[in-house]
This record gives sequence, C-alpha cells and structure tokens, in this order.
Amino acid sequence: MNSHYKSVWQLCWPKSTQQHVVRIRSVLLVSVVLMVSLLSACSISAQSQFPEISGANQMGVVDQSTIRAIDPTAELGGNDSTPNPALITSPTTLRVAGPITSEHLKILGRYFELLQNDVSTIDAENMRGDQISLDWLNAYQADLQVQAIPLPLDQPIEAEQAAHWTKTNSWPDIIISKQLIDPKLGANLVDLNAFLANNPNYVATAFSPHVVNLVQETAGPFYLPWRFSYPVLYRDQTVLSRLDFDPKIVLSDWPAFTEQLNHVKAALIEKDQLMSKEILTTKSATIESTTGDPINKTLVLGQANRLLEFWPAYRNNQLGWSTWQNSQFHFNDPAVIEAASVLNTLQKEMITLSELDEQLYFAQSIEGNPIANHQVAYWIGQSSDLSGWRKILGDQVRFAPLPLQSGVGSARNPIEIVSISVSATSQNRDLAIQFAAFLAADANANLLQIRLSDLPGYFPVSQDPFIWAEVAQRHPDGDDIEKWPSLLNYTYTTGAYSRTDWATLNQAFFQKHADQLVQSTRPENILIQMQNQFEVQDG
Repeated sequence: MNSHYKSVWQLCWPKSTQQHVVRIRSVLLVSVVLMVSLLSACSISAQSQFPEISGANQMGVVDQSTIRAIDPTAELGGNDSTPNPALITSPTTLRVAGPITSEHLKILGRYFELLQNDVSTIDAENMRGDQISLDWLNAYQADLQVQAIPLPLDQPIEAEQAAHWTKTNSWPDIIISKQLIDPKLGANLVDLNAFLANNPNYVATAFSPHVVNLVQETAGPFYLPWRFSYPVLYRDQTVLSRLDFDPKIVLSDWPAFTEQLNHVKAALIEKDQLMSKEILTTKSATIESTTGDPINKTLVLGQANRLLEFWPAYRNNQLGWSTWQNSQFHFNDPAVIEAASVLNTLQKEMITLSELDEQLYFAQSIEGNPIANHQVAYWIGQSSDLSGWRKILGDQVRFAPLPLQSGVGSARNPIEIVSISVSATSQNRDLAIQFAAFLAADANANLLQIRLSDLPGYFPVSQDPFIWAEVAQRHPDGDDIEKWPSLLNYTYTTGAYSRTDWATLNQAFFQKHADQLVQSTRPENILIQMQNQFEVQDG
C-alpha cells in the first residue's frame, strides 16, 4: 500500500516493526490523502435514514461474532467512494458545550489534528490513545483550537443563554447533553445519519447498534451516543469489612440480591448495630453503649425507592423507565403495584427505611449523611454518581450492576444516554461532525478520553474489548467492568430524549409519590390518581 494511503488505524496499530519508524510529515502537504479510518465515515451525504445495522438481529441484540476488536496487527479495508476527511491547515476554532474540561478538550483537539492530518514526530506505537504522552500533546502547536463552554450534564440549556446564542449566531459547534435540546430554544441541529450511512460497519463496530437505534427512535438522527450510565448497587467496604463479609459477591439476580441483604441484616442484628425507625427519627444513628463507647447503627439498604424507576420494566418488558413508554406513563400497570409491594416488604423486614430523608443521600455531603458516615451497607444509585461518592468515601466505595437482567421475558437494561449533537449553523460544520464522531466512536480517542477521566461512572457506548479493558483499569472499584458491554445489547432509556420536561415529569409524578406508594396498603388507588392527573395535565 502506498504510504499516502496509510490509515489512521495503521498508524496507531502497526503490523510489523517496519511501521515503528519515526515518520515526519508536514501539515502543509495537502496532496489527496485517502484515509481508510473510521473518520472517513464522517463525511456528509444526502441520505436521510440510518443504515441497516450490521451485526444486529431484529431485537437489536448484537451477534458478538460480528464485533471487531481493535487488533494491533489488523488493517481495515477502505471504501474508495468515501470522501476524504478535511485536512487542518489553517487556524480553526471549534466550540464545545458540555462537561469536558477546557484542558482536556485542548488535548483531544491536538490529538484529533495529528490523526486527521496523518502527522507524527514519534513512533507509531506511542501514538496510540492509551500510550501517547500528554506532555507531548500539550507541547504540540496545533492549528485547531477547541474551546470549552461549561454545560453540566444535569443542567438543561437556559432559555436566556439560547436566546443570546441565536441572536449573535453563536451556537456552540458541538453540544454534549443527556437530554433532548428543546427546539423552541432555536437550536438547529445537523442530521448525523450521513456519516453512519457511508459505512454501516462503522455503527456495528464502534457503537452498540441497539443504543444507536434507541436514540434514533426517540430523538431522531441529531444525537450521536457518546456515554451511558447504568443503575448500580453501591456498597461501603468499611461497613461490610467490620461485619466480616466478603465485600465482592456476584449478585446474578434479584433472589441472590435479597438473600445477601438478609445476610447483612442478620450480621447487624448479631452485633446490635441494625438501624431502627426510632433512631432515624432522631436524625442521629450514633448512640452510646453501656461502656460509653459510640456504636454506629447501620442501615442495610439506602435509596431503595429508586427501585420504583426500574422494577416495573424488570417485570414487564413492555414498560420503560418509571413506566414511561410511547410518550406517556403507565402507572396502572400491575408491575408498579408489585414494585411497591416489594419495597413495602423490605421496610417491614427492616432492610430499608423510607423515613430517612433521601435528600441526605442526593446531597452527597458528609454532615448528617448516613452514607458518608459509613452507616449504610448498600445503596441504589446511578454509576454516574461515582465521582461524588469517590470524593466522600475514597477507595471504600464499590459498585456493581443492579441485578435487573433476568426479569420476565426478554431482559432489558436501563441506561441513561449522553449524546453529542452538531449545530447546523457551525461555520466549520463538516469538521465539527468529524470531531464529534472522533469523540464518540474513534477507538484511540476513547482510549485517550478514558485516561483523562472527565466523567468516572459514565462509560463508552462501545462494545470493543480493548476499550473496555482500559475502562476496567480506570475503575478498580467496579465489579467485572469488562463484562459491561453486554448490558448494551438490549436496553431502554429515560424519557429525556422524547420530552424536554422529562426530569420535571418524573419528579412530579413518580419520585414525589414514592414514599406514599411504598407505605400504602392500597397503592393502586394512588396510581390511578397519578395516571388521571398526568393525562389531564398532558391533555
């Protein structure tokens, strides 16, 4: 193969020692470079539909035999009809709104330019995303400047900010968000089907095909999956160690999970450390023993009411997150009553106590927080909460997927999806599309982003074992992380990509009534009221 046609992948994954030679190539060499990398698939076309997903069956489950691992000795075949990605030969700026820090965006922009222009002054092996020197990247003088516009994932774009962007024609080139961007705000997004359509294998190898389809069905072709979060069972190693428990145990299904909770409860009772409702009402679970020494009372399971968001779909695979499906809630489903009954039983058995103010948990602050004070053995949350708990509990926090994979019928897994969108008003639209695809789907870019670790607890929407091996190294506090790609085979998500007011709806109609549902002997009456109220409000 002519050296002008070496792909980015050949550069990063050499076939022989011959390819380890130092290569210097001028940015100004703008001869036509036919790069047969995944980035070639990012070019614009007139197609308006997602391609048929290669490697996925009708249920969206990936045939693992079709998933291509990143092979250091492999070459990718190219499509000569695919247009070349644009070289970066003059000062160019891209503005990215999202959670990635300014420092890290600068590093990613420099790395993108090096690969885009096929320029290197170091050997090929050390150009890999998991190997390249960050000091070297920081010293590289790039033409591409990537600027950060801070936008927390849990914060929607404010109307005032959007109005300013619209008035000044200054919408960010790229927006990273985990919710639908309200069309009323004036955002004009690019149809991202085109670069997927140019190479169907690009979808099957770089993403979970099912997640791509999941986003398309709810939000259209304007959102490219980038990261996901999964419901997890957190555990405090400090608590379990003092109970002489094996801190890591495989919770394969719900019965195994409840059995473990009962074992922990029994151990706490034996040591006279089980937290009671009476102690909770005093907002102090630390009392003095007869010897005057403080004794920490411990709750077995915290934030248990969050199960209401997932249990109904676990028992009825026609439902979604918080019973959301087809743009409406389904509160009257028997699976919701079953969920309330399960939680009611856990309370009666003193495994969980809803009287505990959940705001203490969500605040993730030490003062008055039983979790922060090592007084809760397990608690339910999102993997995206990991950063906060790491700050408080350090290396004593661990997590594992909530055992929701073996419900009734075809098992589905609940995920929150973070996506990348590109503004149609971008002055560098083609380059913005290519950079968005680079962040989301390029293997080396993912390896580098994992190293930078902006968002611990958010995981790549990829099923490539090389990428997940790196994820596992960066998450020693997670159980069997390398097996997590299987969670993406068959999933459902929140209503965040179908309703701009999803968070408000979920809070008002489900989370708000969680305690009532769990405490009531007739939860069906509350659910009927909730359903009627939603239907009236939604017209």
